[in-house]
Formats: sequence, structure tokens, C-alpha cells
Amino acid sequence: MNEVFKKFKNAKQLTVDQCKLVAAAHWWEKSGWKVEELACFQLYQEKMCLPFSFFHEGMEKLLGRPVWTHEFARPDLLKAEVEGIKEMPDFTEVMKLLETLTGDDTKVIVLALEDNSEDKDNENG
Repeated sequence: MNEVFKKFKNAKQLTVDQCKLVAAAHWWEKSGWKVEELACFQLYQEKMCLPFSFFHEGMEKLLGRPVWTHEFARPDLLKAEVEGIKEMPDFTEVMKLLETLTGDDTKVIVLALEDNSEDKDNENG
């Protein structure tokens, strides 16, 4: 289990004005923190204070798996996984979460795309 969350779990919440100031200063670029630490800090903050792309990348490294964007709508589940309280969700659980967030009448269609990058390289080479 990754213990990095312990230093951020009870961190003081930044105000909207503080978030605006640190965001304008690009603090994440100057902090010297690993992307996983940045993500963990943001996970325990109620307001965004760094770009979502950094947060997303850091969460994927922290959890060691792809994190779907709709999973961020339930930070409680991400926190439980980071803290080792909950195991990594399987694909079915991730899709079920999407269904609960969108409503009962919404149909979810998942497309699996093949990676044909080698074929394209062979055609161009």
C-alpha cells in the first residue's frame, strides 16, 4: 500500500482565493513533488488547485492502473483505494459506477479499438 496519502489526508483545505493564487503561480512545476504526491494532495483538497491533467496522470501512477475520468466524481472511492481500504475495481465495477452516475435510463456503450500502429508503421515504412 502506498503511504503517501498520510501526509495529505488531514491537510488544511485551501480557500478559493488560495487555489487561484497557487494555480496562477504554477506551484506544481516548482514544488519538487512527484506527480503521485501532487495527485494525492489534490485528492484530499475540495477545490482544484492544479491542472486536471496532472491530477489524472498522478492518480494513475499512484494507483498503478488507468483511472477513468468519471471515477473522479466519486473521490471517496479513490481515497479508499489509495488508503488500501478498497481494492482496485475491475472493469465491471468501473462501468457500473458510470451507470450510477448517469442514471438508470442511460445506455453505456463500450467500444474496444484495436491498436493498429504497427500495421500503419509497416505501410509507411
